[in-house]
Amino acid sequence: MKRYWKLISLFLFTIVVWAGFFIQSTFAVSNYPEFVINSKDDQDELESRMVISGDYRDSKDRMEHLVISNKGSDYLGDRSFLSQVNESFSSFQINQLIKDNRNFMRGKRLESELFYQDEASIVYANVDSDMSFRGYESVDPSFEVDILNKKSGDRTSFSLNLSLEKKLDYSNVLFVHLDENKLQVVGSLSYFDGERGVQEEELHVFTIDVDKKELIADEVILSVEENMSESQDEWTMIDVISDNIGGEKAKYVVFMEAIQEVETLPSGEEKSSFKELEFIVYNLKTGEQKTFELPDDIQLDDTSEIYELKGEDLYLNKIEENKLKIMGYNLSEQAKVSEKTYAIPWESTEDNTFYSVKEDEVVIANRYKSNESDATIVMYDLKSGEMIYEGRVDVKDNKLQSNEELTIYEVNFH
Repeated sequence: MKRYWKLISLFLFTIVVWAGFFIQSTFAVSNYPEFVINSKDDQDELESRMVISGDYRDSKDRMEHLVISNKGSDYLGDRSFLSQVNESFSSFQINQLIKDNRNFMRGKRLESELFYQDEASIVYANVDSDMSFRGYESVDPSFEVDILNKKSGDRTSFSLNLSLEKKLDYSNVLFVHLDENKLQVVGSLSYFDGERGVQEEELHVFTIDVDKKELIADEVILSVEENMSESQDEWTMIDVISDNIGGEKAKYVVFMEAIQEVETLPSGEEKSSFKELEFIVYNLKTGEQKTFELPDDIQLDDTSEIYELKGEDLYLNKIEENKLKIMGYNLSEQAKVSEKTYAIPWESTEDNTFYSVKEDEVVIANRYKSNESDATIVMYDLKSGEMIYEGRVDVKDNKLQSNEELTIYEVNFH
């Protein structure tokens, strides 16, 4: 028994520290303000479906994640330890998957890009690997696939070795799509050549036959190299634009290649801008690739724009003079199909404004609620531009102190 006293003491000390932490957290959270959603008249239906995710900072600079709905505030610190671990950094869509399919979600990386969902199935796909003793090489990479049949509850799970000619540094799955027995995984693979000091990144579309459990295609769509030992005023960036969680409505994935350059302003501030910009639209059904450039009347002048892909339409969003400008580019027609502006009822910037296209609506919210700022939320019909909702997040029964603040990160709907 004596030989284990150090181990036992360490274990007991750990338990005491964790218990103290959660007791302290519980007391702190119990004193946090109750945030509520207040809507204008006749807007109860939208308010009842609204879910706001954010962080509250108290007067001692302590941060606590919370979710606000028509039921009030749900602070992460009020939940069980396991719930906190699962949901602290997960998106609204992932938390909904956990709630509805807890057994299937157990043990998975909780990133929305790794999932696909339709009425019949939920699919999880990830590239798993071990780290070598060098610390910057991933060895024995493999696909981990898990498919849940919602109706029967049956699961199809398997692993596939990913054979690569180069030594993998790291990998990211960026999008997952299922079409009958054809599973498509869009991924980023990165390689590092230590001798040359060169980092290489490739964007792939992998196609897996689910019935045969075989990798049947591996397409490299874009690749780029960067010399990490040299200072550069311009560099090439590659990225993927897709729906957040793959679904049956997804028809395309857009790959973007941009040359960015940095300009030093007279104030000393550095501004990043696009020098060249090109898109490749990938048809998920046929595998066809088409390269396109944006028309001259919707050219982008800096990197503050947000891209969103909904079905066949690519939306390019930008804030200008207290208005949100949204341009729609149809990928099938390869033409601009819409351009509208939506009023923002506060002094708006990219930093203090959340905005997103949700199905047929545009949601705009002031990110910050404090003594100096109201967390106003407005919604517009995407096509008509008509305002269909106006409300705000308030504090129930009391006011925030001067150094307390709520930051909104996401607005979603059930």
